[in-house]
Amino acid sequence: MSGNPANIQRYSQADVEAMVEEADVPSRFLTRLLFPTEVYSDAQHIEWDIVRKGRRMAPFVAPTVRGRPMAREGFVTKALKPAYVKQTTTVDQMRPLSRTPGESWGGDLTPAQRLDILLAQDIVQHKESLNNRIEWMAAQTLLNGGYTIVGEEYPETAIDFMMPSALNIAMAGAATWDQTTSSPIRDIEQMALTVRTVGYGVVCRDIIMDPLAWSLFKEHADVKERLDLDVGRSGAWAQTSLDLGIQAGEDYQSGWMAGTLDGRFRIFVYNATYEDETGTRQDYMPPYTVIVCAPGEMGGRQYFGQIVDTEASYEAVKQFFKSRSQWDPSGEEVLSQSAPLVGPHRWGSWGVMTVA
Repeated sequence: MSGNPANIQRYSQADVEAMVEEADVPSRFLTRLLFPTEVYSDAQHIEWDIVRKGRRMAPFVAPTVRGRPMAREGFVTKALKPAYVKQTTTVDQMRPLSRTPGESWGGDLTPAQRLDILLAQDIVQHKESLNNRIEWMAAQTLLNGGYTIVGEEYPETAIDFMMPSALNIAMAGAATWDQTTSSPIRDIEQMALTVRTVGYGVVCRDIIMDPLAWSLFKEHADVKERLDLDVGRSGAWAQTSLDLGIQAGEDYQSGWMAGTLDGRFRIFVYNATYEDETGTRQDYMPPYTVIVCAPGEMGGRQYFGQIVDTEASYEAVKQFFKSRSQWDPSGEEVLSQSAPLVGPHRWGSWGVMTVA
């Protein structure tokens, strides 16, 4: 052991990094489907390019006329400062003296072994909490075209990815999906067409619904004969359907492929929840919400900025961990830090409908 009493190290940084590497925590459903790419930046502000493609036609000219210069496709660059996330937990001096969950009655581990396990569990908790925050940012981007970052001594910052109003609509009256006069398939096709028009050629093939929207959709007379529920077992979609479903350590019911529509659209049902600052459970997607999207064309990304910590050498990593031993009362403290930002690369590549 070395250092002053307030900063004794029981675990070296290499020990902590090995535990972090061992703790394999899968990303959440929306993140995995629509924002799979991770990008790292050592700058304080992340330059985010949002591509806005067009459908220009080649100009007519006489064969003897010099070729007309073409302007490059446009994009908008936004300089955004990423959010900053800090989490700390402490394994106090008494916890290693009690049997851990799953340990045989009476206990067959030493306190030192239990301390290792408890520290590893805290690391998993930190990683899961960060993934939940990233999933929230992904959900807010899809639902509202951005999100607001608010935190302790952090100035309120609005992140806006300029979602066109035509791509966020609410059904009303006879058009809501709980009415026999509605036409859910027509609504989906119309939104896909709007995305294709606004996004200049984006082809939507995936539909994400919350359970209440899914319940109305699958029981609608307009849908029943055109919905194939035999996914993952047969057909052309079998090999691609469940890569985004069951993952170790994740609740299968948070997001799964439920069927296909006319052989053109994959239908996913998503009902993941999180706990807000008051401990209240909240849905990532509000009731009766439908997202029409094109994962491959959206180019969704997770950006991670620099860690403002000398021990991290101010480098950009997804999540930086370190630990220290407390002197009196004794315990083992774990600190994690991250600077995440989530958003799309291509403008106008998804649409949202509130259907009831």
